[in-house]
Amino acid sequence: MNEAISIGASEKITTDEGQCFLNKGDLFQRYDVLPLKAVEKISLSAVIDNIDRLVDFFRVDFRIWSKMYPEQEINGYYQFYI
Repeated sequence: MNEAISIGASEKITTDEGQCFLNKGDLFQRYDVLPLKAVEKISLSAVIDNIDRLVDFFRVDFRIWSKMYPEQEINGYYQFYI
C-alpha cells in the first residue's frame, strides 16, 4: 500500500461581508485510497454565479491533508479582489 494514500480536502468561500457561498468539509470523503501518482498535484476550483450584489472580494480558505499521516497538511487562504 506504499503507492497509495488517503487524503482529505476542504474549501470554504465567503464574501467580504461574511456571506458563505461554499463550505465543503471533505471533498475526497468517498475515496478510501488514491494512487500516490494521482495526488501529486491537487487543485481545487469553484464557480460562483448568481451574485445579487457587488462584492469587494471573496476569501477562499482551504485545507488538504493526509488521512494516513495527520501531521502532513497544507492549509491557508487567499482573497480574490474583484
